[in-house]
Amino acid sequence: MLKQVKEWFRALRNAPGDTTAATAFGATRRTLQEPAKKLIKSDRTPEEAVRHKEEARRKLDEAKGIGLLDSWKVEHEVPVLWVGPAWDNADPKAKKVFLQHANTFFLDGQEGFIAFDIYDARTRRKIARWGNFEPYVD
Repeated sequence: MLKQVKEWFRALRNAPGDTTAATAFGATRRTLQEPAKKLIKSDRTPEEAVRHKEEARRKLDEAKGIGLLDSWKVEHEVPVLWVGPAWDNADPKAKKVFLQHANTFFLDGQEGFIAFDIYDARTRRKIARWGNFEPYVD
């Protein structure tokens, strides 16, 4: 029990990415409360961006077909992702690839980063946040 308490305090002090748990979706509560950020650093031409967005859209449609994705919405330029029942049993690497495609789709095919929240479609609860190219789970 003491070991668990020490690990909890260590994780609380560290920023996301500093702990070994962060590599498998660890994070702090602060991470889940940050506002959405959008950073685009891309040298893609408009044609390449359209091609990448279409590819990302196809991947999202595939994820929807297997139950990993339920839906998404964008309000005031802030995306929100609703995941389906397959999310719970999906491999962490598969989740990360799926979220990278969502990131590309939300940036209209450009290279870059946008933070967005991830909700469970069944419970309507926030379960994670995509940030700094890693999904963080509370």
